[in-house]
Amino acid sequence: MKIAQISSLGTTTPPKGYGGTQRVVSLLSNELVSMNHEVTLYAKKGSYSKAEVIPYQKLSQIWFQLKEFDIIHNHIAIPQFTIPLTLFYHTVTTLHGWISDFRTVFTQLMIPRMVQPNFVVLNDSIVQRLKNMGLKNVWRVYNPVEFGSFSEEKKDYLFYIGRIERKKGIHKMVELAKLTKTRLILAGIIKDQDYFEKITTNSQNLVKFVGEINEKEKDKFMREAKCVLCMSEDEPFGLFVPEANSRGTPVLAPASGSMPELINNGYNGYLFYNLNEAKNLVRMINQIDPENCLHAAENFRPKKVATEYLEVYKKVLLKN
Repeated sequence: MKIAQISSLGTTTPPKGYGGTQRVVSLLSNELVSMNHEVTLYAKKGSYSKAEVIPYQKLSQIWFQLKEFDIIHNHIAIPQFTIPLTLFYHTVTTLHGWISDFRTVFTQLMIPRMVQPNFVVLNDSIVQRLKNMGLKNVWRVYNPVEFGSFSEEKKDYLFYIGRIERKKGIHKMVELAKLTKTRLILAGIIKDQDYFEKITTNSQNLVKFVGEINEKEKDKFMREAKCVLCMSEDEPFGLFVPEANSRGTPVLAPASGSMPELINNGYNGYLFYNLNEAKNLVRMINQIDPENCLHAAENFRPKKVATEYLEVYKKVLLKN
């Protein structure tokens, strides 16, 4: 199959640091090539892949090239990409992010034009929500992850990697660290400096911010952590869950969004409903068997994910 992957332009594919979508596109593109498909990756200048890489800055630069492909896999769910691609090409669009981020796409594409786009989403609850909105062509495919180095030996700290902003619930992580008297290591990009300074001012020297980290550093922090934390509500996926699990590290997260699909409570992590529950679960986290975590991560191998995407591509081609 001749496949075009259109990656987000926020950073290179794969990213040098933060960039979950670009990391997913990189893993998927490489795996599709390994499965003997002809893949072209459209991405930011400086990107690299097993696929042919063509740098671009806007859709108009590559528009006429796209007619050469059997399927277009679009990873940029904004109207100026999704609408023309849906109308003129066999296109699958993966929604990387919160559904609230895509309201403009939904209202401009589906309602006035009565177009049925082909969407892939990252958890089953989003599938149901979109179908309730009248969308018919919606599939769930989990994100692939690159497995890290496994270890059963853990150190006494909690770990978070991602954006430092209120939506991610960093203030709750700081509070949890104080409640449990456990060190908290935060890695990522500070999106709200005032918020960060406010919540860490009285952190009892329990919080350490290490900034944006590379893959080698991430591997070490995740592998050695007592557990990886999530505090955001309605998380659409969370690459950190299988990434942590592949290193034998459990995840502690709210019982909302995609987390109940990714975490088998008591097997590869724990789910909670409030901070008091989370506090008690931190004290129990060493009861999770690292081998269970590794087993849970197997569902997110790139080959399995690529195979599921190929099934979606075939369904799209058959119905057109």
